[in-house]
Amino acid sequence: MLGVILGFQGWGQTPVSFSGSTNTFQYNRSQNTPIPTSFGGGCLITSIEYTYTGVSVSYGPIVGTPPTNVGTYSINAKLIGSGCGDVVSGEFPFAITAKPLTITGATTANKQYDRTNTAIVTGGTLVGVISPDVVNLTQSGTFA
Repeated sequence: MLGVILGFQGWGQTPVSFSGSTNTFQYNRSQNTPIPTSFGGGCLITSIEYTYTGVSVSYGPIVGTPPTNVGTYSINAKLIGSGCGDVVSGEFPFAITAKPLTITGATTANKQYDRTNTAIVTGGTLVGVISPDVVNLTQSGTFA
């Protein structure tokens, strides 16, 4: 179980904890984010403001909207409410990884020797593509 205490306990401060079995999500076209599970005591939370930062993506910071694309990110949480003070968590890193795809039905035909080892591959289909994503399959092969 992964659990990280972010923030600190001080005058008017409440620690924020993100816990979970992992901080890695597989791409599923949905918004993905770690969920804070503990906020310490004495704070009546009315809302939580999330700030996302993309570490390996070109569009930089995202405020309030969880990422959907493959990449490396971090999340900060700011507690808003009575007795919360100005609590902003430290950065909690997480990643969205590529979803594995498989190819089924690909075949090659026998060929007569023609001084090349090029094989013609046909009939392959990608399995695991999430609609409406468009993923192209380019097939090629060589004979040993």
